[in-house]
Amino acid sequence: DFLQRIADVYSEIAMIDDHVVQKLVRKFTKRAQLLSKANLILGAVISTCYVVYPLFTGTRSLPYGMFIPGVNNFKTPLYQVFFIGQAVLTFPGCCMYIPFTSFFATTTLFGLVQIQTLQRQLRTFKDGVVRENHALVKSKLEKCIEDHKRIISYVSDVNSLVTYI
Repeated sequence: DFLQRIADVYSEIAMIDDHVVQKLVRKFTKRAQLLSKANLILGAVISTCYVVYPLFTGTRSLPYGMFIPGVNNFKTPLYQVFFIGQAVLTFPGCCMYIPFTSFFATTTLFGLVQIQTLQRQLRTFKDGVVRENHALVKSKLEKCIEDHKRIISYVSDVNSLVTYI
């Protein structure tokens, strides 16, 4: 439901016949794609560093610190089992974390698109007040108020989705 509403709002904003809004949508879409790709690359590099670093320390160490009472993690074959286990689990863990951070960054950027679109509509609203009839002005004002309420709801929805994760 949340993602469908985002898609609907995105389509609505993308259809606005205003070159400034169109430029804004393109700019933030490109930025979201760049952030997602950078997040993926950085996650892969950092995960690789975590796994490879212990191999170069000259002592036995694990990618992620680990303590099990009564067990010597550094005795053969436990060390190798734990090391391989941590190495294997690093990448799935990274793949679970990256989509969340990309989702948060993208939804935040989309919130900015909505806010800046509303700002643009309000700035251009005053230009049409003099030229247009009262009913059309009232309709545009009601639409701006609806958009503002939708943005407030959107921020609340995003907060409820990511607050406890």
